[in-house]
Amino acid sequence: MELKRKDLADKFSGYHIKNNINDVESANNYLDSIIEYLNFFEYKSNDNFVFLGRKKFIYDEIVDILNGKTNVDKPIYFVLGSLDEFMCNSNFIYPSEDDYMNNREKNDKYMADGNICLEEKNCITNIINLMREKLLNKTDYTNEKDLTTGDLTKEEAIKLYVEKFGGYPEYLFMGASEETIKNKIIEALKSGKEITAEDKDVDY
Repeated sequence: MELKRKDLADKFSGYHIKNNINDVESANNYLDSIIEYLNFFEYKSNDNFVFLGRKKFIYDEIVDILNGKTNVDKPIYFVLGSLDEFMCNSNFIYPSEDDYMNNREKNDKYMADGNICLEEKNCITNIINLMREKLLNKTDYTNEKDLTTGDLTKEEAIKLYVEKFGGYPEYLFMGASEETIKNKIIEALKSGKEITAEDKDVDY
């Protein structure tokens, strides 16, 4: 079943305003609910989706805020508002865009279809992942695996650790069980602190 924009808007439009979400815990809980909802549906690629116009402006503005290039008051509240608009509102193409008429025609067809395509869904999850990493100090585990469930394999956990910290201290885990390795990595990802030799619980 595909996700319709109307249903997405009915569920989440204005939610952060009504609930005054402006702290790390409530924002993370809210993003969890969005991801859970998104993952319930199936998505198809759509050639008529054009990453231009208002949606690209919103996306780029969010990225600049999360990367510290633009400062705003109440950044959590602001970015959630921008995410709300990106997810729930229709896109429009600026007349100043290159190939305006062709891109406008494609955009109009995509919006008339009413479904969220794979490309747009990926944009939404990219925003959520970056928001967690840069603003909420919560590592990315929003796609398929939840770090709290134990569903990660050792290899998947190590991959997430390398993506987060740029390397993996394999020498600290020589002889350690797979469960120990996974647990220590999950702890590090959640805390944002690298594993070091000073960690008393490391088996080596």
